[in-house]
Amino acid sequence: MPCTIALIFLYILVMPKIGFTISTFCFLTLQITLLSTDLSAKSWLKSLLIALIAALVIYIIFGCAFGLAVPKVSFVDLGLGNLYRAIFG
Repeated sequence: MPCTIALIFLYILVMPKIGFTISTFCFLTLQITLLSTDLSAKSWLKSLLIALIAALVIYIIFGCAFGLAVPKVSFVDLGLGNLYRAIFG
């Protein structure tokens, strides 16, 4: 429990500095790994993949589709808004 609270606190502090996508990816990777009982390389890779997909999907849904302002750093978010507009018009 203390680790989860510390991760949430760190997530809130870091998000304005490094942007939504990267901070969410890091948070989810660490949180999934923390909740996992298996700390093997396969488990880490699975955590990384789930976190990457979740961070991108959440950003595209809330940042692009709903048009909500999410903290971002232009070089970090990799033009996902342009990608969304190219796909969905």
